[in-house]
Amino acid sequence: MKKSILFIFLISISFQSCLDNFEIEDNARLYATAVITDPANNPIEGIDVTIEDEGTILGRATSNNNGIVELIALKSNAEFLDISIIDNSNGIFTGATFKSSDQFLNEFNLGTITLLRKSDLAFSINKTSNTEEILFWRLEIQSARCIVYLNGTTEDYFEEEGCYEVETITGSIATQEPVLFERVYNSILASTAVFTYRFGENGERTTVEIPLNDTINTYEFEY
Repeated sequence: MKKSILFIFLISISFQSCLDNFEIEDNARLYATAVITDPANNPIEGIDVTIEDEGTILGRATSNNNGIVELIALKSNAEFLDISIIDNSNGIFTGATFKSSDQFLNEFNLGTITLLRKSDLAFSINKTSNTEEILFWRLEIQSARCIVYLNGTTEDYFEEEGCYEVETITGSIATQEPVLFERVYNSILASTAVFTYRFGENGERTTVEIPLNDTINTYEFEY
């Protein structure tokens, strides 16, 4: 019990130390500009852009009817900054995060940022039989995730850089008992997910294409 209390106390000290080190620089500002469009190069209005320092919002702006956003934000002593592009208004477009690790960089011209329309896949595997065969499966799906490093990657970043890449999720079910596996994957409208499965190590592979033509799509594999 004493160890737990001490551990919590040390975390509190560490967290407070981070807050104590947080400072806003006098007479200094950050500037960010961008043009937000869809794949047809049409401007998107109402997209929120924020500059954040470890969760603290330093500034916020919204794209106008021409898709243009101009943001003036406070400048802190942080080494790492996130510029987040979020569709809080429409809720139908993907977002993006631009990460900076150059604390001396004050201006960010992000150019034209193309957002895609989102589509979710509610994916499930429902084992209702008592078969002893092992199910091996794989799902390939285009991710809605977009992360860009403005100054190159560093070992301090835990997320991989990339935009709208195809991700591969694999799994297996070996139990004889009924199992229900459920996940929702964020993807891109009009893309196609590919589900591949086989029973046993040497079983024949079966491939199923899942078109993502709606905002919310459902696919269930039952065996």
